[in-house]
Amino acid sequence: MVDVLDGSAGSIAGRSNGQLRVLIVDDHEVQRVGTRQVLETTDDIVVVGEASGGNAAIAMAGEVRPDIALVDIRLPDRNGIDVARELAVHHRSTRVVILSAYDDDILVRGALEAGVAGHLLKTLPRKELIRAVRAASLGITVLDPAVSAR
Repeated sequence: MVDVLDGSAGSIAGRSNGQLRVLIVDDHEVQRVGTRQVLETTDDIVVVGEASGGNAAIAMAGEVRPDIALVDIRLPDRNGIDVARELAVHHRSTRVVILSAYDDDILVRGALEAGVAGHLLKTLPRKELIRAVRAASLGITVLDPAVSAR
């Protein structure tokens, strides 16, 4: 189960038609497609875009206005922490959740200091990913149990 760090929950800003809008940012197409398939098994989540790099994600965020951006920490053109910082400045209503294969303490700490809404591992079960996206949209900080255990 995803660990919830921050109990402050609020309404979801920007939801249209009751759906939570998600942007997936990962340089691996199979990961993007798989994440999309998992998220779109629900009626309340719609993937509004996919990007294979940080620069493309930042440009796309202005067009698709996601509520949540799931961002890999290692991208070919910049790291996910930099992407999170830039999204926080230019797209304040978008909450960033790092979805990564890496659980390195320094990377996790850097992401949280950059203001991300959470850090999840790509090994997270599908139901927990959906739960975490929903929680993050409510202003709750979510961490993968393997990360929060440390």
